[in-house]
Amino acid sequence: MCKKNQKPAIVTFQARLDAFLFLGVEQAVTPNTDFGMVWDYYFKTAEAAGFDGTYDYIVWYRKNDEQIYSVGKIADGTEKVPEGFSLAKFPACEYLVVTHDWLYSGDGIALTQNYAGIGQTHDYKENVPMPDGYVRYDGPDSPLTQIEKENSNPKDGNRFERWVPIKKAE
Repeated sequence: MCKKNQKPAIVTFQARLDAFLFLGVEQAVTPNTDFGMVWDYYFKTAEAAGFDGTYDYIVWYRKNDEQIYSVGKIADGTEKVPEGFSLAKFPACEYLVVTHDWLYSGDGIALTQNYAGIGQTHDYKENVPMPDGYVRYDGPDSPLTQIEKENSNPKDGNRFERWVPIKKAE
């Protein structure tokens, strides 16, 4: 746990997700994308589909040689795909989760992606050590680039997580 007004420590751990379906609003993005417009489009699309705008994950992946930013939730396959949404299937994969100490709203640190240097700049990706025997699997041949998750629970607090795909070294 982070002490009040202290920068939280970066924490990493290995996790696995089984194959999953993702129901989300897909948008192609580049380094010059205006993410204010991306989020505005997401909220308008969600509202038009009758959703309140809540989401569980942001999944980054490549499609048709474009980087896709998809905001949504894991689906069970029975959902009707609303207008403006897409259903994408992803294989089982292992991940290196890059996050930080759990925070509570009273910790004096605003809940944003950049509290521990793991935010928008993606700087952590350049130097984060891989688990023994693993390599990064977030390049053009990977089904996923990363998953973002705002993790929150009453027991532990809040944290922002980036899930970086990894695979066993060949």
